[in-house]
Amino acid sequence: MAKHLFIMRVLIAFSVLIPLSLKAQNAPQFLLTWQAENFAPGSYEGRMIPTRNTQIRVALEELQNGKLLDLSAQDIHWFVGNELYQSGRGIHNFSFAIPSTAAVEETVRAVLVQGTGEREARAVIPVADPEVVIDAPYPGATVSPTLGSLTLSAIPYSFNVSRLTDLSFSWAVNGVSAEGVVADPHLATLSLSGAQTGDAIAITARASNPAQPLESVSGKVIVTVQ
Repeated sequence: MAKHLFIMRVLIAFSVLIPLSLKAQNAPQFLLTWQAENFAPGSYEGRMIPTRNTQIRVALEELQNGKLLDLSAQDIHWFVGNELYQSGRGIHNFSFAIPSTAAVEETVRAVLVQGTGEREARAVIPVADPEVVIDAPYPGATVSPTLGSLTLSAIPYSFNVSRLTDLSFSWAVNGVSAEGVVADPHLATLSLSGAQTGDAIAITARASNPAQPLESVSGKVIVTVQ
């Protein structure tokens, strides 16, 4: 009986030691996160996608068994593409601008050097062109000629500005310049005077960033009178 108890105690101890030893052997894992500092409307719930010249903030953390490890003594080298941007001890936060020559994505890497060995964390950041979407709140983009006027809004995405008022807007109807609302130039109220059933009205809105002349993009919508 004593022999059986001894064997059971050994088995119980062994079954406890196995998961503990496996847990102790969990390898550290990197967590590399990024955030783009450009514009999207307040109603946008997705991730901000940068464009060229957008400032990016990157953070590096290392986890082991669910706990953050101290990186203050680590030599960390930050690369954008294949170019070394910054190096130093304990630099686990890093900022850079998406290069103006970037295509559809950019890679950022953190290389940790310890002795003769290296470990690396990387993230691939998508790069988008600025975009303007015209919100025409009419089902099927069709209106009645008795409506009198159209009310539209130009919604910009991915511009390198902090707020909507940093952008300038211009409107055109069938290629002819039109005025936006003076107080809110991203809005436009356009008259339907003279419109007839069957007319297709092409409305264009252009958003421009005065601080970066290359950031000037148009959006277009066609509203049909029925």
